[in-house]
Amino acid sequence: MGAVTTMSPDKPLALGGILKVAIPSVLITLLVVLAWTKFGAFKQSAPAPAAAGSTQTTPARAANTASTQEQNHGVRATLKPEGFDPGSATCAAGQVQLVVENVSGTTSLTLRLARANGEVIGDYQLDRYLLKQEVNLQAGAYTLKELNHSSWVMQITAQ
Repeated sequence: MGAVTTMSPDKPLALGGILKVAIPSVLITLLVVLAWTKFGAFKQSAPAPAAAGSTQTTPARAANTASTQEQNHGVRATLKPEGFDPGSATCAAGQVQLVVENVSGTTSLTLRLARANGEVIGDYQLDRYLLKQEVNLQAGAYTLKELNHSSWVMQITAQ
């Protein structure tokens, strides 16, 4: 039968025993924090607080708020191994936030946004996980495609 270890003031717990428990605990905590910071970007952010001293909403402020909200519309998609999900989206014309989450398993992707007539709006590097890009879209039809995967195409309509 094995020896039983008991704690007593005469015999302190060996440092190796403490490290066997502490190191895995620290690593797990670190992984949770890293995952939270990496994927916390998908949370909706709270609206910005009103400026100090402004308690009433004037018609001009309401119009400005509506304009800001309209500008913050976005196009969100997930890039999977089979392509974009969803395959099409509609948004308001103007400033649009383009957000693409990469779960395709492929890294270093280049996305091209172009008008229906082929005019390139921009090429954007998609890192391992996420692309967030502000673009100004006039009313019309656009395509977003990955340059090295011809079937990965998303249709975007700005109205």
